[in-house]
Amino acid sequence: MRRIQVYAVLPPRLTLLDIAGPLEVLRRANREQNNVRFDVRYIGASRSVLTSIGIPVTSIDPLPAKLPDGATIVVAGDVDKVMMPSNRTHRDTSKTDKRHESAIVQWLKAVVRPGHKLIAICSGALLAGEA
Repeated sequence: MRRIQVYAVLPPRLTLLDIAGPLEVLRRANREQNNVRFDVRYIGASRSVLTSIGIPVTSIDPLPAKLPDGATIVVAGDVDKVMMPSNRTHRDTSKTDKRHESAIVQWLKAVVRPGHKLIAICSGALLAGEA
């Protein structure tokens, strides 16, 4: 069985659909066949992010110092303002969020090499392009 290491980069203010849609496809592929296995890790500049619709995602692994040959990196998009549930107001971009975005860009510059596949979803292309 061939194994593909997938590193899903979760930026601050993660657009939930940008990561749920593509990785649901990989989950389904793992269920439907046994020739290729997608081993997914969720990584980011912080241990938790707030999604575009106000739901937190936690237990995010730190950005690794290096990636194995043949790894696939999926950079999800983010939004400027998070829709908070109920009557709470939108959350705007903070200095911390900008610092985390910068850390992702620097990580991409330092770690992604020939032999890796880089996939950018929606505004994740802006982070990848900046790198």
